[in-house]
Amino acid sequence: EPLGRFQTMDQLAALKWVKENIRAFGGDERNVTLSGLSAGGASTLQILTIPQAKQLVDKAIVQSGNGWFSPITQSEMEAIGAWMAKEAGWPANATAEQLRSLPLDALPHLGAYNIDGRLQKENATEAFAAGRVIDVPMIIGWTDFDGSSLRYPPQTVIDRTGAGVKAAYAAEGKTGDDLVYAIYT
Repeated sequence: EPLGRFQTMDQLAALKWVKENIRAFGGDERNVTLSGLSAGGASTLQILTIPQAKQLVDKAIVQSGNGWFSPITQSEMEAIGAWMAKEAGWPANATAEQLRSLPLDALPHLGAYNIDGRLQKENATEAFAAGRVIDVPMIIGWTDFDGSSLRYPPQTVIDRTGAGVKAAYAAEGKTGDDLVYAIYT
């Protein structure tokens, strides 16, 4: 199967570097804490599902980690990549060299992650539920009013929210943008 977790490979390489070099900076290679916020929290969760990371992580902190959802498949990721190339002005069959020549801001923003079947074998939710994760002490938290990343128009949030949820927030006196951000976060 194709390998699609290049960002995770980079993160594992960075953790390996820390383990091998942190002592020179006054750190303890037996006490490495992996921490991430939002997408970084999702990455932290994902890394804990990879057996090769066992010797690299001693503790973990996940803050507002958005990785508790089903990832997309490798073929879906390839279709998204073709769409992103088109949006950036290249044909769907653009070469890797053509894509590497693009400035980062030429690509649409996308926060998806995929299961490539090789490095990333399953999503974090399934792995944690089944106990197939690296067993390290972990803190999981969520920030209050973590709505600065509101990615949808406020009306879209309202339209996609069930009546029961809206009623619960209405009982708290939330309306307008306060209601939207409370639901979103």
